[in-house]
Formats: sequence, structure tokens, C-alpha cells
Amino acid sequence: KTMSVQLQKALQLLLLLLAPLASPFVVAPKGGSRVPSSLCAIGVLARKAKEAAAKRRREEVLSSEGDSAIAEVLRKAEEGTLKREAPREIFEKLKQTKALQVITEYQKTSTSSALRAAKVEDYEIPPLSIVSAECRRAGAAAFALNMGTGGCLEEDVRSAVQEQSTARGDYPGPLPVIWNDVVVDEIQLAEAVASEAGAVTLHLDALGLSKLAALLEKARRIYGLETFVSVAKEDDLIDRLRPVLDLGGPQILLLTGFTKEDVDLAAGVVRDSSSSDVAIVVKVDAEDNQGLDEAELAWQLRDAGVDAVWVGDVLFKFGSFAGSGSLYASNPSSITSVVKAMRSKASAAFARASGASFSGKGEGAKEYLGDLLM
Repeated sequence: KTMSVQLQKALQLLLLLLAPLASPFVVAPKGGSRVPSSLCAIGVLARKAKEAAAKRRREEVLSSEGDSAIAEVLRKAEEGTLKREAPREIFEKLKQTKALQVITEYQKTSTSSALRAAKVEDYEIPPLSIVSAECRRAGAAAFALNMGTGGCLEEDVRSAVQEQSTARGDYPGPLPVIWNDVVVDEIQLAEAVASEAGAVTLHLDALGLSKLAALLEKARRIYGLETFVSVAKEDDLIDRLRPVLDLGGPQILLLTGFTKEDVDLAAGVVRDSSSSDVAIVVKVDAEDNQGLDEAELAWQLRDAGVDAVWVGDVLFKFGSFAGSGSLYASNPSSITSVVKAMRSKASAAFARASGASFSGKGEGAKEYLGDLLM
């Protein structure tokens, strides 16, 4: 197990170093402005590193000293005795109302341009247990863990599932936990199941259509995992989307690198398709300022027919420098403010979000970062 953790950490470091080679971007409020993100286009070197690591991980798991829980999941999957029902929990939550949903992502490390713009070199993200509980209370639809450049490990997924389980019987109840990684091999599906995650992300760029279809089928039918199909922006958008929609539903599309105009086009492709079981999620990264322009973008995306936004760095960009040192500490209570601002019913045509209020506790007006300025 120690070797497995070391392998994961080494791979995460490699992905951080290779991330710039992928030239990824995420959608930003201004039409031509886009912000870098590690969850979009997957570089060839990064993909090959993942494939090599997955192969070594499978060999390790199947060895006599491997992780018995993952090996057991693999064995049952091969025998067809895993007996996990095909899930729809997240999909149904995204489609049950017209209100915009927010999927929150936890990461131990950050490459946020917002932090870089503030000349932050040393930062502190709140502990997983605090962020997990805060996202649930804020009204998030699901809780994701970034297993790649975000630095999360299998033990973090288990911890998140355990923390969410403490809300069983309460309102709001436990959030589904998403294993967000560049999945290139079945072993990663087994790891997600062994860690009790309820969903995984599958990247079209990393897999290609045929391998995506194969892993999608296994994730749903054998491993009982809900799936997000991540599609990065390319020039041939319509030609890339249509075959994915033909794979059948329920389908949750995670769009990365899309401008507002791209999202409008993608939504049109979905409407024109024969599949009605499609939910659209758009990845939104933090702007390089201390305002909350991201909330205005969320409102625009909702008006365009998007079902949910996926946010990570923006949850942690509000905070303060600790003492007289250079350590920048994120404020956990701002998570609630960000999520509620994005889910508000304001229209970008008549209101705008402001970062004027960053302090306060509870659910009073002062806590909302998204003050409505009419």
C-alpha cells in the first residue's frame, strides 16, 4: 500500500509538470477570455504516463501483497457478481428542477490563476472534512475529488464518503462522491468502487470514442458507477458531440474549454439529438481577481440551458494572509457563499455579482459574495 501511495503521488507530480503541455482552457465570463485548467485537453505524454501507471497498479493489486479490496472488486467484476445497480442519482438531481446545480470539487493543491494574480506562493486549503460538510450544507449537488493535479488519494475518497455518510437521515442528505481522474484503465474503476465513490469522469480526449464507449459500458453495467463524459473544446465540436450522444443515456456531459457561444452550440446539438437523457455540466475555473464574476457566468450558462456548473479553485480563492507571514488561508465559509451565489435566481441581464462582501457567518446577507447590484 505504501508503494501504491508513492506511485500515486509521483504520477500527480508528473501530471502537474505536464499540464501546461496540454494547452487546456476553461470557460470564462468574457467572450474571448479563457482561463487555464488541468481538466480539459489531455496531453499525449500525460495520457501515456497514466496508462503506464495503471498497468503497474493492476500488477501491484493482483500480486499477493496488493490491495485486497480492489482485487476483490476486480474478481467480482470479471465473474459478473459485483451486483451494483446502474446509478442515476446525480443525473436525476441535475434534471429534477430548472434551477442551476453546482458540483463542487476538492483539491489539495491548486494552480489557480486567482492565487497567482494575488502573488500567493504559499496557501492553505481547508481540510477535506470541513469542505465536504460545507459543500453539502451550501446545497451542492455532488462532491468531487481531483485525483490528478489536485493531489487527492484513495484514502481521501473514503474519508469524503465517510463524512458525507454522517448526514444520512438529515436534510440535506449525503452528497454523491465523484472520482475525478483521467481514467484510462478498468483498474481505476475498481479503485473508485473500492473507495465507495459513486461516479467517475471519462475523458473523450484521453480515450478516443471506441475506448470511451467500452469503459462507459463497464462503468455503468458492471461497476455500477455513474459517469461524466468530459468533452474538451475543439473546432469540430458538432462532429465530436454527436457520437458521444449516440452512446445512450443517461448521459452527463462535462464540457471543458467552452466559451459561452460554444455552450449555446453544444446545447443546440443536445436538443436536436434523439436522446432525451442528457444533462449538461460546464467546468468553470476561478477568474484572476477577488471578485465573483464566476457567478454571473453561472447565471448566463443557466439561461443557455446548462443544468450544472463544476467549480473547484473558485471555492478556495477567498481568504486572507495568516499573521505577518506569506501563508494565504482560504476561508471555509466562503464556500457556502460561492455556491449560493451561483445557484441564485438572478439574471445576468438585470444584475451582477460582486465580491464586495467576503466575511460573516451563518446565512445572513453579509455572507453572500454574490451581492446583487441592481
